[in-house]
Amino acid sequence: MGLHSATSNAVFDGKLAYVPALEDVLVWDVKKGEMRAMWHETGHRAEVTCILRSPQPDYFAVGYADGSVRLWSSSSQSVVTVFNGHKKSVTALAFDEQGTRLASGSQDTDLIVWDIVAEAGLYRLRGHRDQITSIHFLSTDESQPSSSTTAAAGLLLTSAKDTFLKLWDLTTHHCIQTVVAHRSEVWSLDVNPNQDLVFSGSGEGEVKAWRIDKESLRKGLSETESGEISFHPTQPYIAFQSHEKSIEIFRVRTEEEIKKKMARRKKRTKEKKGDKKAQAAENMEVDQDEDVEAPFIDKFTPHVVIRASGKVAVGTKSGEILIYDVSSSSLIDTIKAHSSTVWSLHVRKDGKALVSGSADKDVKFWEFEEKEGTEEILPVLSMDISDDSKLIVTCSADKNVKIWGLDFGDCHKSIFAHEDSVMQVAFEKGSHYFWTVSKDKFLKYWDGDKFEGIQKLDGHHGEIWALALSHFGNFVVTGSHDKSIRVWEKLDEPLFLEEEREKELERLYESGIADSMNREDVAIGSGVAGEQPGAAGKETEVSAVTKQTAETLMAGEKIMEALELADKERETFREYEEAMSKLSETDAMRLQPPPRNPVLAAYDLEPEAYVLRVIERVQSTALHDALLVLPFSKVVSLMAYLNLWAEKEWNIPLLSRILFFLLKTHNNQIAANRVMRTILIPLRKNLRGALQRQKEIIGYNLAALQFIKNKNDVARTAQFYEEEGWDEGKVKARIAEGKKRKRVVLTA
Repeated sequence: MGLHSATSNAVFDGKLAYVPALEDVLVWDVKKGEMRAMWHETGHRAEVTCILRSPQPDYFAVGYADGSVRLWSSSSQSVVTVFNGHKKSVTALAFDEQGTRLASGSQDTDLIVWDIVAEAGLYRLRGHRDQITSIHFLSTDESQPSSSTTAAAGLLLTSAKDTFLKLWDLTTHHCIQTVVAHRSEVWSLDVNPNQDLVFSGSGEGEVKAWRIDKESLRKGLSETESGEISFHPTQPYIAFQSHEKSIEIFRVRTEEEIKKKMARRKKRTKEKKGDKKAQAAENMEVDQDEDVEAPFIDKFTPHVVIRASGKVAVGTKSGEILIYDVSSSSLIDTIKAHSSTVWSLHVRKDGKALVSGSADKDVKFWEFEEKEGTEEILPVLSMDISDDSKLIVTCSADKNVKIWGLDFGDCHKSIFAHEDSVMQVAFEKGSHYFWTVSKDKFLKYWDGDKFEGIQKLDGHHGEIWALALSHFGNFVVTGSHDKSIRVWEKLDEPLFLEEEREKELERLYESGIADSMNREDVAIGSGVAGEQPGAAGKETEVSAVTKQTAETLMAGEKIMEALELADKERETFREYEEAMSKLSETDAMRLQPPPRNPVLAAYDLEPEAYVLRVIERVQSTALHDALLVLPFSKVVSLMAYLNLWAEKEWNIPLLSRILFFLLKTHNNQIAANRVMRTILIPLRKNLRGALQRQKEIIGYNLAALQFIKNKNDVARTAQFYEEEGWDEGKVKARIAEGKKRKRVVLTA
């Protein structure tokens, strides 16, 4: 069974199709019509909203409805890294030419640039006022001056539903131009291979072309002339997909065709004027007008229009005619037209009649009738009776579930069960427990005697319409508008209502903490509750990439626990050493050392090694957010361990990353705290020494690799001349001549 979500695009590489299927990505072999793989991450339930293939073919960036971006490896079918930064659904993705940077846009109007190699967010750009719809990296001209020596420079072009096109300078991290592109939402954007021409399409059905002035970026974009837009990667074609469910393909004219068209236009102009003097004057100006640039619209000519709307009639061997709606991909009607195979069908040009021919030697004429659908709204949508015939439960579109007694017909209880219409209800066999499903995407389990909910299950991404229970009640099957059928299995583990309530409260508490820490209007760690949202943070155009989640909060708590454990262990042994120093040698021999912490003893690690082990286990993309959870007292404690790591040269890249982030985040507190001076001075000395030694090692290795490369080149050159049959004298003479020889590709 094939499944494709309507919330995301699909990617096709000529052989394999990568399509979204709710929270999964399915890989199909289009030619064979079989599924090759399913990319699924256990525990992640957010729906796929965007897919993009990297210039490095093995990697795919997949955006999700929870604002996360996952980098998948197609060969291993696993997640390489997870980027969390957006608060709403990811709507646009773009890689740079090398595939080392990824830009993501979201419904939260933010634009984030990620470093794929470092697995970290570089910066967040703000400026759009509505959902970002398209992103494109633009390479800058090398001759242009730059105010920065940063290697990862370039431009970023974005479009959004706020009608704006924005051009961002990735060197200065600022928007250098904003253009009001259309009168309605800009839905699509594409750039030609030369990166000097941009097409934008809007919701009003208008397409505009823009030229990028590479010689002077101060002018930015300039309009020349006025769905989905895409350039063909190799052929001179451009395609426009509109909301009318059709694709218009234009062909790009060659220079010769443009000159011929201009010549014909001049000729027609002369014929219309009919004035010999005017013709003579125009002939005098022909040479002057030869270099005049042709109008932009003349560079394109309509090629073909592909329509994907309307109805399709299909004849079958059983004599039936099937009518399909292409837009909804659904079967509308089945007509028993003939008693034998339908061999031919023909639709009248006005689309209102159909002629069918069959092997039964009949030709039949059919007329189409469009019927308007009627919707009947019933207050009660479903009901079920218990096995002992004592209770009947009903569900309604008013979001309530009512439990009735069949003995007196009275209502035992009315429960506000869901946040939307309750579609179906069903009792478990031999009990008064029952299940409900609703349009709010939840499946719920209830106790009909105590009138309380037992469990709430989420997993569907659309309205749940159907529910079925197994005969023994060991599994439940639900069907949803998201085109999926899910099987829910009942486990043998006991279920405690108190634990379920506590879990739900913990989820609400953690999400509340994460939301409060994700506020952008107050400083990090300020705890200000009375500030008005948007007072300060919303005005900044560029900011750090942070997003607190339950995972980052848990990682921060683990780091704090490790620091507390290590500090306590170090303090215990410091007191022991002080006591030893005050005693004589004979008394010191009698004093037993304190027992080690059970955790450190189990891992056989020193306190500083244990802290490093805990931090190394934190995901690289979540490390900065986990460090933001630490109070300043724990930051001071962590700085002491950074000094110990630098002294022992443990994981210098991780140490440097943590140190720079903490210094940048807590700069004011560190500068005002005198205690930090005693930690930072030895840390600077030890870290500089460690970095210098690593720099020397890297330089030595680079020199060795260059030596091996040169040696290999010399060996290959000598081998080439030996194969030509020359002796050593001729080889030396030929090399001494220094003449250019024909390039030869040698394979090892």
